[in-house]
Formats: sequence, C-alpha cells, structure tokens
Amino acid sequence: MIDSGNKGISLGPAMLEAKAREAIIAFETHSRVVLAVGRPLIRRPIVARRLAQYLVKIAVRVLERAEVDSLYAEGGATAAELVRRLGWRRLSVLKELAPGVTALASADRHSPVLTIKPGSYPGWPLSR
Repeated sequence: MIDSGNKGISLGPAMLEAKAREAIIAFETHSRVVLAVGRPLIRRPIVARRLAQYLVKIAVRVLERAEVDSLYAEGGATAAELVRRLGWRRLSVLKELAPGVTALASADRHSPVLTIKPGSYPGWPLSR
C-alpha cells in the first residue's frame, strides 16, 4: 500500500524496492497479490498521476521477478502507464468480460494476460 500522507507524496528507490519485495514475498504463500493505493479518492490530478506511476513502478519490479499469469489494472491511465513501462507495443483483445472490461494479450508470449477496467466514474454501470 502506498500512503500519500498530508503533504503530497514521494517514494524513493529504496521504498519502491521494499514494496516490490513485500509483494514478491506475498506470492510465495498466496496465489493472488493486490497492489493498491491506500487512499480515498484523490482530487488533485498531479498527485493521482504520481501515485499511479509509483504503483506501476512497483508492479513492473514484481513482474520482473515473480511468475505472474494474469494481471489486472483498474483505471485507464494506470493501465496505459503499465503497458508503456512494460514496453508492450501491441495488444490483442482476447475477450470482453463486461462492458469496458477487456482481457488483452501482448505479442510477447511470456507476458501475463492483462485485464483492464476503467476507473470508477460517476454513471459508469460497473461502479454501482
């Protein structure tokens, strides 16, 4: 969990590595691990963007060292950042699980399946 505190956020390389190690260790005893920002809705776009970038940096570190078959991302901006950081250039749609919730595959055969869901927006049918 990333805590943004009261005065903005900043995670150095050591903290990013520590969070990645926690997730990797969790995979030793759990089949699923969730990385999440432990905050309510963040209204400052710059802070939300920075938190998503940190979350993605941690996820990429985990993916480099843990065997992961399925990857789930909530929020289009977070999913896009994840795909960019992983260096995936082309994705194929495997199936649509619900309106807007899509399973994707990278051209790299060793990559996990990525399922994305847009963030919880007012009026979005899945947010109710």
